[in-house]
Amino acid sequence: MSSAEVDITGVSGGAEVSAGRGSVRIDVPKGDLRVALTVGDVDVTSGSSSLGEIDLESTVGSTKLWMNGARIKYPNPPGPGSSVSVSGKGEDTVIVDVEVGDIAVDVGGDEG
Repeated sequence: MSSAEVDITGVSGGAEVSAGRGSVRIDVPKGDLRVALTVGDVDVTSGSSSLGEIDLESTVGSTKLWMNGARIKYPNPPGPGSSVSVSGKGEDTVIVDVEVGDIAVDVGGDEG
């Protein structure tokens, strides 16, 4: 199982991260983002205002989504997991899947 501490900043072409355990921090102006992590936490900030699919899932842990500064609350099924899924008509996707850990995603705003 691979271990990683990943910090990606300023890349506008998108990013894809897959690791066994660790933490992932991404802060980008725009682009498709895909993260798969077995154990650890993911923190994503994207300035994109052209948002398509956003799909966050933690099997054991929490998921939190902010869009344009507002917290999006999503009902969770009973149990230790959490998920948020929304769809827009834009180009940029954010897909995060964590088996054990927390996910925080903040999207929208100025791409400048």
